[in-house]
Amino acid sequence: DLNYTLIANSKEIFNYPLDKKIKSQKYEMDLIELIKDKQKVEHTSVENFAGMKIAGYEIIRELGRGNNGVVCLARQEIMDREVACKILLPELAREPGYVDSFLKEARLSARLDHPNIVQAIEVGSCDDYYYFVMEYVHGCTLDDVRVFYPEKMSLEFITHIFTQLASALNYA
Repeated sequence: DLNYTLIANSKEIFNYPLDKKIKSQKYEMDLIELIKDKQKVEHTSVENFAGMKIAGYEIIRELGRGNNGVVCLARQEIMDREVACKILLPELAREPGYVDSFLKEARLSARLDHPNIVQAIEVGSCDDYYYFVMEYVHGCTLDDVRVFYPEKMSLEFITHIFTQLASALNYA
């Protein structure tokens, strides 16, 4: 299951603002370069939610897919800002326990306030879709760095990232 709430998912460890996680200028400059090159990285995913509107959120594109849901980039219409919207797969919404688990994840996430954990914005249901909206943070993924910029994967860099990961997990 994709979990975009914590930075525990190594594929999304860089999807957090530089000022929230990178304190040294050396790493900040490296990541700024990576973010500028982000448009070169192609992600393949099924975009069957693109164009949908769910409770005031316009789905732009899919960001990732897990066993229980799909995380999409969306635009919150009332605030005119980009957000991440996790949508429980409709076929699972009909199965016992999945909706309760989904809502519990969102409610627990809303209680967390840490620089390396995205903020929960809203949870709800609309037209048979259960959704969980979170802060969206621009950036590239750790997997992108590993694949496209392996020279950046020094022991010092990895230690720095995982120190922040440990801090977020310890807090949660």
